[in-house]
Amino acid sequence: MYIVYRILFVLLLSSGFLSAKNPPKPKPLHEPISLGAIKRDPQYKIILKQEIHHAVDKHFDRYQQERMLRFLRESLERAEPYLPYIMERIDYYGLPRELIYLPVVESGYRFSAVSRAGATGMWQFMRTSALPYGLIIDEWRDDRLDVYLSTDAALRKIRDEMDLLGDPLLAIAAYNGGITRVRRQQRYLMGKGINPSFWSMYDERLLPKETSEYVPQLLAISRLMEKPRRYGLKPIRWKPQGLNTGKKKAFVEIELEKQINLELIAKEVGIDVAELFVLNQSLKKGITPPAIKGRSFVMRLPAAHAPSLADAIVASDWVPNVFIKYRVKKGDSFARIAAKHAISTEKLIAANPHKNPRLIHPGEILNIPIS
Repeated sequence: MYIVYRILFVLLLSSGFLSAKNPPKPKPLHEPISLGAIKRDPQYKIILKQEIHHAVDKHFDRYQQERMLRFLRESLERAEPYLPYIMERIDYYGLPRELIYLPVVESGYRFSAVSRAGATGMWQFMRTSALPYGLIIDEWRDDRLDVYLSTDAALRKIRDEMDLLGDPLLAIAAYNGGITRVRRQQRYLMGKGINPSFWSMYDERLLPKETSEYVPQLLAISRLMEKPRRYGLKPIRWKPQGLNTGKKKAFVEIELEKQINLELIAKEVGIDVAELFVLNQSLKKGITPPAIKGRSFVMRLPAAHAPSLADAIVASDWVPNVFIKYRVKKGDSFARIAAKHAISTEKLIAANPHKNPRLIHPGEILNIPIS
């Protein structure tokens, strides 16, 4: 099963690809890691001077408060490692460059942000809106937490909404409030002979308050960043760059054919496991998903340690514990449940560390180890 890894590694090593003098050449993130990603013409722009409205002025004043300026500074500092890639994707999909500030409004550029409604990640995807754009959410991974995958998906979603609605501000509103709602109000205004623009919807109070204020916030930040030094902010130079390209390669990718425990692999090589976590943000348990036909996991390895990590992955014989779920019935005990599943009581207790083995109740869920 792992012969392919060994042959590939030996070939790379013999060619000098993984030598100390020639650091590993990263494999670029194949174009669409998400579904149907195609380059699109740059036909959408936001001209701020045409979009100034009292709502933008209100947020423009609010963002000049010291507390909000500090929030902007911290958000853009968190964004810095990812900005060249996000810029490249924005240009790739022909989108307004002001979208570089959308994750500030969404999450403060926090990749691990989770809202009360369950929206997750830097781009605050709900599960239902993430799945159609190729993001995988299961027991092992949540691609909404992966900056690169979620960025590509979010920008494709916004571009689709712009093409459908024909207006960038309406598309941005739809990203927050749902395209069905925005299209309904668009048709309503057209039926009344009113220009179905975002500002018409704003003035007529046709959208929820959060969605109504969402667009002006983005425009206010964009306006502020036209002269950032005036407000003590660091300017952003528009320098698009493909993922993991340029002079310094951050990581190497390897397509896994088995499950890997990040902590054990890091320990084997003698590096901090955080180096693996920061490159593989989607993993929920620090364990890569099982190898499933048609759904492989592409693991990112820090370039500086890629040769030794790749070797450790090839050599790893670690097998994860696999569980099934069991609902406790009346009269059950740990001993009876263990006997029913042909395992020792000790093994059942170890698989349920947060359960009191002397006190379980009908309806509780237990993990039953099967490997």
